[in-house]
Amino acid sequence: MFRTLIVATLSLALVPSAHAQTPPGLPLGSVTPKGEAAFVVADTPSERFFALSDAPGPELKAGEVVTIITRAEGRVRFMVRGKYGWVPEAALASEPPAPAPTDLLIPPG
Repeated sequence: MFRTLIVATLSLALVPSAHAQTPPGLPLGSVTPKGEAAFVVADTPSERFFALSDAPGPELKAGEVVTIITRAEGRVRFMVRGKYGWVPEAALASEPPAPAPTDLLIPPG
């Protein structure tokens, strides 16, 4: 009986390591989100979690590209620079923002 217990214990110890290894060529689509790209309209603070405003997420800069993960109740879950957060839908646009007009005029020639 003691011998069976040792064999069973060793067998169970090997099982998790078999699942931890990824076979070569296995697509890992769930690791990297493949959502749609969106552009940040203006510098915007984000929230890390949907309903917790006291947990800040990554700071977004105007013109920055983010990956949209999902949309819910007028808010967007995004990923940028390896971090996740939530912002209002109005903070993102499908087109890049227009460049700011410059006050400098370059003379011809």
